Amino acid sequence: MKKAICGSLSVGAISLLAACSGAEPGAPAQGEPSDVAEANSAGRVLHEFQAGEEVVSFVEYEDESGGSTVMLGEEYSAFAKSTLSDRALEAAGEPLTMLEMFYALAPEGEVPDAALVEAHEAETAELGRVSDEVINVGIDVTAPVEKSAASCEAFIYDLSGQIAGSYYGSRGTMDNASGSNYLCLYGMCSYYTTSYTRSGACNESNVTMSARGVWGYQSVNNGAWVYSGWVSMAPYTAYRWSMQSGSARRMAVVAYSSGTYRLRTGAVWISH
Repeated sequence: MKKAICGSLSVGAISLLAACSGAEPGAPAQGEPSDVAEANSAGRVLHEFQAGEEVVSFVEYEDESGGSTVMLGEEYSAFAKSTLSDRALEAAGEPLTMLEMFYALAPEGEVPDAALVEAHEAETAELGRVSDEVINVGIDVTAPVEKSAASCEAFIYDLSGQIAGSYYGSRGTMDNASGSNYLCLYGMCSYYTTSYTRSGACNESNVTMSARGVWGYQSVNNGAWVYSGWVSMAPYTAYRWSMQSGSARRMAVVAYSSGTYRLRTGAVWISH
């Protein structure tokens, strides 16, 4: 059964926070994302589980057109040099659908939610595949994670060495941030892409911070923003939202902390 995110849901060091209210006020369709005090959101947690040192979630969000988007969320150490989804993509050598990513990361025997299964065919078409056969990628989620004291500083989303025919495209970078901030793809909130997109925050202070992923489809109410649930990030943790390639969208991350943190957004262009 799908669960609505209401109040908070905690696994490990992470807490997904959201309000199950009605229509969200959002930001102007062509403006910047709302700050920390605005924009309630509701999502359905399809799956959330511990995978090695990470907490992984698949959450479905609806937009104003009645369509839905499944976001992959990963919470991990700020010192980790890569994530489990990085390793899965590297092992596959090509982009994966959300269903395939689920099979790569989920505990053995866990059954995928129907939303992942239903989205798989459309996602394979977006990826230019001739078949919707599921690619099975086996990775050891319990394998030791390589770490570095500079990982938060080097917190980027370059997959060009992991996926054949891909190169790192637009990106946004904000370092040594504090207070309330947002960061859009390529630093422009009017920038749209159909590519695989990522956004995230890296907490490099000893205080808890809050962050959320934000996106908007160009074809839905002129890019009206959709907001993920708030993530409460423990000191020295990182969180990343990933979205499969598909319809033209813009993407951003919003965060707030009294300490210091880094924000990143990125899109990976893939040749089919």
